[in-house]
Amino acid sequence: MPLQWLRSEFKPFTTILEAALDQVIAEQGLAAPASERKALVKQLETLDPRAGAREAFAILTEAGIPVMALSNGAKSSTKTLLSRSGLDDMVAYVVSVDEVKLAKPRGEV
Repeated sequence: MPLQWLRSEFKPFTTILEAALDQVIAEQGLAAPASERKALVKQLETLDPRAGAREAFAILTEAGIPVMALSNGAKSSTKTLLSRSGLDDMVAYVVSVDEVKLAKPRGEV
């Protein structure tokens, strides 16, 4: 199994995503230039928030519960996404799995 190494040690999310994408492309007998694969991964930087996120954050904030974003992505990318969507002012903490060296959905995270 080519992605077996992913289970044994922490890897940044982008590394995992790129490896998985390469494996799927190969399994399907397809070819894609590195530039196209990188462009596809870069699309993660333009994701929109889930419906109701602002309302949920507002409820928590009004109740005095700090909002924390835990991301499998890089902290800088998460902050950019929050800023782009106008949610950054409602988030007290941003933690990346890169910092804790464990990825969601692990219970320790």
